[in-house]
Amino acid sequence: MKKTNMTIIGIDVGNFDTKSQHTTLPSGFEGPYMTKPILERECICLNGQYYFLTTDRLYYAQDKTQDERCIVLTLFSIAKEILYKIIKSPDLAYSNPSDHAAIQEQIKKISHIALGAGLPIAHYRKNDVQNLIDYYQKYMSDGITFEYNDFQFSFSMDICKIYPQGGAAAASISSSVLTQYRTYYIFDIGGYTLDIAQFVEGIPQKDFHSFEMGIITLYDDIIEKVFRDCDITLTYNLIEDVLCGRAHVIQNVVVNIIMDMAKRHADKIIAALRQAKVAFTSYPCIFVGGGSIVLKKYILSNALIRRDIVHFVADTKANAKGYAKLLRASL
Repeated sequence: MKKTNMTIIGIDVGNFDTKSQHTTLPSGFEGPYMTKPILERECICLNGQYYFLTTDRLYYAQDKTQDERCIVLTLFSIAKEILYKIIKSPDLAYSNPSDHAAIQEQIKKISHIALGAGLPIAHYRKNDVQNLIDYYQKYMSDGITFEYNDFQFSFSMDICKIYPQGGAAAASISSSVLTQYRTYYIFDIGGYTLDIAQFVEGIPQKDFHSFEMGIITLYDDIIEKVFRDCDITLTYNLIEDVLCGRAHVIQNVVVNIIMDMAKRHADKIIAALRQAKVAFTSYPCIFVGGGSIVLKKYILSNALIRRDIVHFVADTKANAKGYAKLLRASL
């Protein structure tokens, strides 16, 4: 079989969201259950057991390969990415995109995939990389069959490569920073962690840092304070609506709490960088991850930040796109 016959897929299993090159889903699911739900919900059926997507994120785990969470979220994401590719494909231009039979026929043609995935810089060590590769190989290298929303998928994973998060996100963009400067920092604000790495000539250095200062830690603190002070229950989505300037009906007193705590969280991040002696005022800095996008204006408002050397990767799917790009180049 020629390597060019493989479908290349990049998957970023985060603590907040799981992304492919073109799709996003919350990193939470219920199951396994022995029966399919009565109500219409996104679900997969694997080995006769059903898993349903939920917006309630799973608890934080540094090593996601200790249980089924990583493979379940990965399969959801692979299925959604394959469907995206098929529905957008010229092969279906003549057909109704909602034509189940036509789509299923295209799915059958995908029998081999190459998977690009990643690990945080702080955990990008030889043993951890091999552990994740072994985990995916256990489930998919000999072939896997499952159902997603009444579509049948069956393929084998022929190649799996693991890349450093953040660096992959930066590689997904066309940035002069990566070519113009020999040394730069990448700050990845994810669900639970803030991962920091210095890159020299495109290679991550061993002097990296990881703090539990991700966006979920902020959201949990906001939810607790608003409930305690205002007797109002918030969700992650409501908080994001406020911080991202989307339409909402949240009371002003709550909005002020959310924005004040977001600013304080951004200031804590900058303070943590100083305490770790990260030279963020001397080298270009690239912020990646969904948390960076949410906190962008608060980070830039900090007096210690040099706006002229700070860059933000706005695409939350940048890591997944970077994995696919790097994998494609390696093939």
